[in-house]
Amino acid sequence: ALSECEVGFSGVITRVVDSNQAFLSYIDSLGIGLKSTVVVTSVLDFDQSRVCLFDQSNDCVLSLYASQHLFVKSNV
Repeated sequence: ALSECEVGFSGVITRVVDSNQAFLSYIDSLGIGLKSTVVVTSVLDFDQSRVCLFDQSNDCVLSLYASQHLFVKSNV
């Protein structure tokens, strides 16, 4: 899961695991989907949120909950 990735991780979204329509709509509104590229640029110490760059242009902060439900594959 994206929640396990450290700063500097670079990869691709391979799976979204959540059937909550509000969550899926939120992720879609951010422009995040299967095959989106992702780079973890920062991890917030106080709540483990991930600051990520998606598709080389979309900077987002994802909560621990959100990042636990996005699965990734490394580019390395």
